[in-house]
Amino acid sequence: MRQDIPSDDDSSIYHVFERLNTGGKILSGQEIRACLYHGPFNELIAELNGYQEWRDIFGPENRRLRDQELILRFFAFKHDGVSYFRPLKGFLNKFMKSNRYLEKFPAERLSEEFKSTVETIIITLGDRPFRPERVLNAAILESVMVVVSDGLDRKTLNLNRLQERYERLLDNKSYLAATTRNTAQEEQVKTRLSVARRVLGVEGSRTSGRK
Repeated sequence: MRQDIPSDDDSSIYHVFERLNTGGKILSGQEIRACLYHGPFNELIAELNGYQEWRDIFGPENRRLRDQELILRFFAFKHDGVSYFRPLKGFLNKFMKSNRYLEKFPAERLSEEFKSTVETIIITLGDRPFRPERVLNAAILESVMVVVSDGLDRKTLNLNRLQERYERLLDNKSYLAATTRNTAQEEQVKTRLSVARRVLGVEGSRTSGRK
């Protein structure tokens, strides 16, 4: 099966696979991606998923690869957030395909970005962050990790005040609305990243990362 248009993603193939996947155990979005886009990038995500600091943040490994999807989500919003479009799964599919063979963003760079970010979060926010109501909130994790990573890149992150600013962020009504309701909508994504940059003191960061 081949998709001719659009040429930069496999959305049709993904949807056909998704629709055929109705018998027996239904695969999650990341399980489908692991099949369609198997290769060095998928292997890197699986490797980073075992990183102890990440395990401390997320908890036990998820059998449906939800933890691996969150790692992909971090990379996608960090490097291509300005191009975000609904649905979220389509956005993640496109990014995973674009870097399937680690030609756009190499393994060394992605590993350093991910590890330095989760290490900073563990040191400053503790080992169970992103849980305003006990359950891990993916939208909070995504936005804070992206902004912290950008702040580390640009050396504009005040580590001594990060805990205090993070607590202020969780009290921000606009941010809470953007991380609890309709979280995949473009405007909500833009709002939570913008508010997180402002409150965490990383105004100069961008969602697209460095090319």
